[in-house]
Amino acid sequence: MRPFAASIVAASFTWIASLALVGCSGSADEGAASSGPSDVTSGSDVTDVESNTLSIASSITGGTADGSSGLTLASQTALSGGSSGVGEISAQALGDAAKAYYRPAGCLVVTDDTSTSTATYVFTDCTGPHGLVTVNGTLTVAYSAPSSTELKVSFSIDQPFTITGARGRQAVISDWAASADVTASGTDLATRTLDWSGRLSGTTRRGIAFDHSSTWQVSWTVGGDCITESGTSTGQIGALSVATTVSDYQVCADTCPAAGSEITIIDSTDGLKYDLEYGTDTATYTGPLGKKYTYMPLCAE
Repeated sequence: MRPFAASIVAASFTWIASLALVGCSGSADEGAASSGPSDVTSGSDVTDVESNTLSIASSITGGTADGSSGLTLASQTALSGGSSGVGEISAQALGDAAKAYYRPAGCLVVTDDTSTSTATYVFTDCTGPHGLVTVNGTLTVAYSAPSSTELKVSFSIDQPFTITGARGRQAVISDWAASADVTASGTDLATRTLDWSGRLSGTTRRGIAFDHSSTWQVSWTVGGDCITESGTSTGQIGALSVATTVSDYQVCADTCPAAGSEITIIDSTDGLKYDLEYGTDTATYTGPLGKKYTYMPLCAE
């Protein structure tokens, strides 16, 4: 099973928002709007930070490739014939799986306190999955498995957490409080649903202060290549109030998002709306003045 589906979707959001920015920047009419492309830029910048935090969460909760260790949703293959039952959820060998995602070896140190069901993850100049060039900071994770088909995890920090991406630009997270509830369902317990709720504040890689809250729901099938996601992210970015909504977003390996997948960014202060919706091998960007641009996205070329 691939590491935590949510991080794959989140990484796509930043790319989608950047496409919207290209469409907006290319329109003289849209440039006349009061906020213009800054809304899209700000929305994509915060989505980028959220993507990074979900990538880190994925490495903690995703386990190894076969799901045999780590705080994880165990795979069917790993649990077949075992006492836990096919597809059930378990918390095993906490921290061992996460270390496999980061380089150099030893850059991530994990301390597990089984008496309180909490673990401390200390990242020191770690390079990680999904474009995480350098990660520094201490993350505390509380975990519980209320049943064999449910896993609950919460995340928090006490000191600033830094994430450096491409071109050396660094985002600083000053407050990170989030929780994730993962469940297994279906006749073979192979259907996964993730409910994510979190609050982040700090500065983006452009040095703009932000304070955002988000909720996401992701579903996928163990061993499958497709994921479906929806959610919202709202809050302040500098002087702007920006809301991002993702609707009916479905993507499979090596394909464009399915027709109807949509991302919308709204400047809540001025009521400006920027929308990107996928068709079959096309994407349509609609600016705040209603003008549409339909083009072939890179994934369809």
